[in-house]
Amino acid sequence: MKENPPQPTSTERYIGIGELARESGCKPETVRYYERIGLLPAAPRNEGNQRRYTASAIRRLTFIRHARDFGFSVEGCTRAFTNGGSPRHALRRGRRIGKASSC
Repeated sequence: MKENPPQPTSTERYIGIGELARESGCKPETVRYYERIGLLPAAPRNEGNQRRYTASAIRRLTFIRHARDFGFSVEGCTRAFTNGGSPRHALRRGRRIGKASSC
């Protein structure tokens, strides 16, 4: 059974996949791929079945893009998010991974 994604609060701003892609520097296909493999949480959908994202998705996707630009694999990004689930925790873990691999 597919789990329902968390619903944003009424004070959060919703954006579509195109705007999320522009703001994070990724392509819409990449957003869908990251969502499909679980790197980006599944987005809630509106009545027209369009994905709706919030600022937390922008932050997470931007972090993933930067990590990928620095040479982290998709699997490395996934590992960075597994312990904390937020970009802040992932950044700390990423720094530790980076320091360990640069020796």
